[in-house]
Amino acid sequence: MSSQAVDCNALEATTSIEDITGNEHNRDILRALQNDELSQLWLCRPDLATEFEDYELGSSRELDWLGHFAKKSTRLESVGILGYDAFVNCSGQSVDRFLDGLGKCNHIKKMHFSGTNLAEIIDKVGGAMTSNSITHFEVYECHLGVPEATFLFNTFGDMNSLEELCIDCEEEEGGVLAHLDDDDM
Repeated sequence: MSSQAVDCNALEATTSIEDITGNEHNRDILRALQNDELSQLWLCRPDLATEFEDYELGSSRELDWLGHFAKKSTRLESVGILGYDAFVNCSGQSVDRFLDGLGKCNHIKKMHFSGTNLAEIIDKVGGAMTSNSITHFEVYECHLGVPEATFLFNTFGDMNSLEELCIDCEEEEGGVLAHLDDDDM
């Protein structure tokens, strides 16, 4: 699945939130981001949202607009990704653009991952981790192999603002649960 980049800056004045998504819940989130009223955002696949901040990703176009409004926000402090298939309806290029854009959001302080396959995205999240003033980094029940763990720990060394680290990985074969958070280390 490929997608052309949407020039959201050029289109913002003529594009309504209703033109971006048909999902009313997502419209509310986009409006809150646009009005700089949202401090926390979780990305998930459709039909997985349980909280107001949970954005059910429906398309690459939606992800482009979400990234546009997130970059412009000054109040958004926390971004999370929920589920292995959060980006199932989005192209790899749109995911790359979104994660690259997060790297330019200096106001984001917390990053959360829950039930996510980090092998697919962790190298793209690294830029956001080091260019932001991330104070909290949390990983719960995610697939985290040796290459991903190595990348994370190398990246943590470049993070001067990190105050809290919690990595609680999914169970491996044989029932061993890997705990790599700062309490267990």
